[in-house]
Amino acid sequence: MPDWQAYAAAGYAVIAPSPRGSSGRGFDFARAIYADWGNKDVQDVLAAVDHVVALGVADPERLGVGGRSYGGILTNYVIASDRRFKAAVSGAGASNFMALYGHDMYIREYDLELGSPWRTRDVPTQLVIYPGENHALTVPSYLRDRLERLIGWFDRYLKP
Repeated sequence: MPDWQAYAAAGYAVIAPSPRGSSGRGFDFARAIYADWGNKDVQDVLAAVDHVVALGVADPERLGVGGRSYGGILTNYVIASDRRFKAAVSGAGASNFMALYGHDMYIREYDLELGSPWRTRDVPTQLVIYPGENHALTVPSYLRDRLERLIGWFDRYLKP
């Protein structure tokens, strides 16, 4: 990892733990966080940080954390779990997977591991996709459908 070399060259102590869920240590190790993101893997990262702090390699008052892709996701879980980190870099990571649902390339993984938002949040939800539309709807039939759906939704939950 060239980034790690650059950080070390800039005077930082760099640790690169291999938390449960990462590759290179077999299927069971990689599968250890299946449908359980931000739990065992966060424990492993924090254990590595605690270890280097105990050794005197890292200053507990000047800790940083970062990663890219799932490493970015893991960074978000780490900083939500432990307030010791003074700086964090979450590259190509995410923190609200339900908000990504419907327009992210990992929908299959979210479905398999986290479940569809409307099936796992215990909150009535409906996903409607209007083909070819973006932020603002422009097709008249879509505009009508949207309005009818919104009124129907409010009627369902707000009227006696």
